Amino acid sequence: MAWSSISRPSLGRILRLIYSAADWTSGPGRLKIGNGFVTLASFPHDNTSRALLVTSPGPRVIQLLAVPPEWEDRPARHAMQVAATPTNNKSATTILAESDDRLRPDLLAHWDDDGGHSASR
Repeated sequence: MAWSSISRPSLGRILRLIYSAADWTSGPGRLKIGNGFVTLASFPHDNTSRALLVTSPGPRVIQLLAVPPEWEDRPARHAMQVAATPTNNKSATTILAESDDRLRPDLLAHWDDDGGHSASR
């Protein structure tokens, strides 16, 4: 994933971004955003496909899921939908494993039966 400006007024001021080194390219130690800086760091030996934002006021910690960029639309959308569900308590690793229908092609087939549609339709 490439680094870019990180700004979301609804999240408050982002102070720090901690990311899984296996999923993100190396970045600078900090980024200038507006009148302040965001500190960037990686988990030293982490491959959990997640990133944590630390915001203020609070501090408040927001966990983000990193979906592999090479994934097709359908499993990527499924993973993001599961991650965004308020009652979700699955780890990022579990969400990605359950959503990767390249390894389990029948996993998302129920979406077609329940009114969803596949890309081939």
